[in-house]
Amino acid sequence: MNSSDVFGLRFNTIPNGALEHCLLPAFAYTDYTSNCPVVTMSRFSQHASSAAKLLTEHKHTVSVAESSTGGLIAASLLSVPGASRYFMGGTVIYTIKSRREFLDLNMERVKQLNPLTEEMALEFARAARAKLDTTWGIAELGVAGPGGTPYSDATGISVIALSGPVNASVTVKTQSNDREKNMKEFSDAALLLLVETLAGN
Repeated sequence: MNSSDVFGLRFNTIPNGALEHCLLPAFAYTDYTSNCPVVTMSRFSQHASSAAKLLTEHKHTVSVAESSTGGLIAASLLSVPGASRYFMGGTVIYTIKSRREFLDLNMERVKQLNPLTEEMALEFARAARAKLDTTWGIAELGVAGPGGTPYSDATGISVIALSGPVNASVTVKTQSNDREKNMKEFSDAALLLLVETLAGN
């Protein structure tokens, strides 16, 4: 299998039967059931269905504030039919200005916390939860790469927190500077944290 760029997107060239080749997006899963594989897009988290099921069963709601994942956490939750039963809204808090505009943060409290820590993420999760009065608030802060940020020289790091009836948090370190891959892994970790927390309550 070879790779090539077409209109700015990375494609895999897959030899297949009598056809010379098939072009598939490199971020797609494939199912070899026909001359050209059936493509299922993999942008959304594999944990989205489980999260949706548990939220629905518990009759809980969720809101999201995410940074380096760029909306993938919210999009994953919305990818499941019936998302309006549990998803109340989300925002991409990619800049200081957006954080101040979209979340009612306790800035005195935030100033006392170290950046890019689980404690900081939890403060954002609390704010996301309070803003839309949801059962749960998810927050993600990270560095997807390829370069660092004023807060961290490291790349491939994300802090994720969940605020709700119980609080939970996790730090993800991928040891990679692949931006797209990190965004996907960070969003997967956020949804997995939600699933594991819901399953334990």
